[in-house]
Amino acid sequence: MLDKLRRYVPAILLLAVAVSAMSPVARADPVHMACRGQMLLPNKSIDTTAVLSLKIDLRALTVTVGGYQPVGILPPIPASQKSGIIKEAESNEVSFIGTTIGGVLSGTLDRVTGDANITFQKDKPQERFFSGICRPTERLF
Repeated sequence: MLDKLRRYVPAILLLAVAVSAMSPVARADPVHMACRGQMLLPNKSIDTTAVLSLKIDLRALTVTVGGYQPVGILPPIPASQKSGIIKEAESNEVSFIGTTIGGVLSGTLDRVTGDANITFQKDKPQERFFSGICRPTERLF
């Protein structure tokens, strides 16, 4: 009986590797999004309406906003480290943060609703904030 099982071990291992290679993250292409909303000043007054492009690359763990440098996706905070009641929406949120001045400082994107909030550091010391909705789109060319 054991000899018969040993014959199937290579096939089982090959199947396991194939299944893991087909996982959504392993084969996920970057997601391109078009975002519409408003640029806000620190006092929350509307500066202008805005349209942004967003690219989420789960393989590289980066988010690229428009022509700015890519920024890193933050790992989710484990439930044991969260205080208070855990909201279902928190598990749907992608958070990202940049490390350079003159571009994207931080942001969040809700995977379900498309609600996006992004902080930019454009002109010292004034930050600007984008608040809007993002929808998946395909590249034009």
